[in-house]
Amino acid sequence: MIADKLAAWGTAPMDVPPDVRAAAARHLLDGVGTAIGGLRSGTVASVVEVARGLGGPPEATLLGTADRIGAPAAALATGALVHALDFDDTHAGGLVHATAVVLPAAFAVGEQVGATGREVLDAAVVGYETVCRVAAAAPHGFHARGLHATMAAGVFSSALVAARLLRLDAPRATDALGIAGSQAGGLLAFLHTGASTKQLHPGFASHAGILAARLAAAGASGPANVFDGPDGLYDALATGPVDRASIVDGLGRRWETTRIGIKPYPACQLSHAALDAVRDAVRQGGFGADDIAEIEVDVHPDSA
Repeated sequence: MIADKLAAWGTAPMDVPPDVRAAAARHLLDGVGTAIGGLRSGTVASVVEVARGLGGPPEATLLGTADRIGAPAAALATGALVHALDFDDTHAGGLVHATAVVLPAAFAVGEQVGATGREVLDAAVVGYETVCRVAAAAPHGFHARGLHATMAAGVFSSALVAARLLRLDAPRATDALGIAGSQAGGLLAFLHTGASTKQLHPGFASHAGILAARLAAAGASGPANVFDGPDGLYDALATGPVDRASIVDGLGRRWETTRIGIKPYPACQLSHAALDAVRDAVRQGGFGADDIAEIEVDVHPDSA
């Protein structure tokens, strides 16, 4: 089963190449920056307020405060903060905001267990590889079903990040992935209303992934066929061709972490080519913003 193989890799000692480790560190740093921007903007202040109210044991820091709360609650807030301004990174192959679901679990659970920086970074690499591979196995397949791939795939990366930092063995990590699958989702209905659920989805995924790992540690079981089916993730939530084998093919040899792009603009990655074109037109045309009455752009229907 795919979950067995992914869990075995994700919980084993790792030999991460320097360029992959550097890429992961760069993305985590970028994520901290976008979270600070989100905090200062107040865009997801409601989530921070709710996370503080959830409280819990003093396991992890509520970002931007001196408060320490439960790790799941802290991850809920951090996920929303990283994604608040839509300035966080994107993996084009899976169309997912990778750091928004990796950083919250890595930082919250890492702080909870007193992990070293190396341990947190290794866990983050596991998370990056997981979310990118799970999403890219069905390119645009979740969006075609009206689901936000960042949340649909992100619950698995958060679960495996937490499982690794909690030092679960491979069978328990497999259970965590299976449990996480029952919390995958994230409706794209916000596209039509501008609702804040878009910003909430990475927080939901991070919170759910940590809970999945804790449940597995406590003895709850999850279906090992969560990726393979029948009635697994792709059967229920994706449409179009699915390359399930690509999730585990080349693990430890082919790295998706280095293929994640950092955004130059706080907007959907699918709109960046159009924004580049507008920028170039302005530069070459010798006119400024005051001279533009209206801009009409055709972008991919999944642009969000």
